[in-house]
Amino acid sequence: MTPTRAEIIRAKTLIVDCLGVRASVRYGDLVEVLNDEAGIPRMAAEDEHIRLPSEHDPGWEPDRDAPVVARQRNLRAARIAIDELARRGAVAASKPGKAAIPVRRRNGAGTYDFGFDEPGNVADRYAASGLWDTFGLGDVDLFTVDLGVLGLDQRTRRCLEEALAAYRHGLYLAAVNLLGAVSEGAWYAAGKRLREHDTQLAKALDSDQTAKVIKRVCELMRRVGRLKATADELHACAAYLRDLRNYGVHPRETIDTRREPVFTDAATLCLILQTHRYLVRLADAVAILTATEGSGD
Repeated sequence: MTPTRAEIIRAKTLIVDCLGVRASVRYGDLVEVLNDEAGIPRMAAEDEHIRLPSEHDPGWEPDRDAPVVARQRNLRAARIAIDELARRGAVAASKPGKAAIPVRRRNGAGTYDFGFDEPGNVADRYAASGLWDTFGLGDVDLFTVDLGVLGLDQRTRRCLEEALAAYRHGLYLAAVNLLGAVSEGAWYAAGKRLREHDTQLAKALDSDQTAKVIKRVCELMRRVGRLKATADELHACAAYLRDLRNYGVHPRETIDTRREPVFTDAATLCLILQTHRYLVRLADAVAILTATEGSGD
């Protein structure tokens, strides 16, 4: 009955995609989007009951792949996904109400319908709460869905989650500074994936030398013909974010008129979008390097 984390992330992706093209969507329709995508047939309301055995059996478990169970698992995945998206400001809701998992049990005395109440409320309809969230980048799971090859550690993910939260709350200085930390964490993750390809990279990782880690990863990219230009572009992005972070965390009386405009609403939003694209390109490059084992093409 409990959805996996992968199923919840899939639910988030589908929900955000759906809300990105429609003004608002009924909660039930969002759940059906998940079911349709998984190829789970629609059912009449009276059939959406998990049937328990007539005799008590402490070892009984429902068939996870049965349509009625799969539909209820998707219902839970949608509820969890919407709850997380709402807490992060990505969706807005109205007309809250209760939901339950319907259960039907038969015995000699008759048939009983009842339900296990789920925590929290669901609304009749949901809508994306802001323009930037229609890109699906206001949620850390959706932001990183294409970065799996990097294997970002928990501290880097926390920096990213707090960067997104800082932006939502108008804390642009904090958001930009944290994006710089996310960038460095992503390069370390890339370096760890590639450390066996370069002894100098391994030494830079072990000695915690950020600039050398980035340099060595870029050198590995340059060994592959189609990644030479990518290496230069990614190195420039990393240097830019590091420069902004250093400026942000080291306040001085003098204002830099070139850097200061970045710490504003529109500019920080653009930087979030640019950072996502830059990290996806870094992940793609690492995937190519691991597939070719660092050899030229």
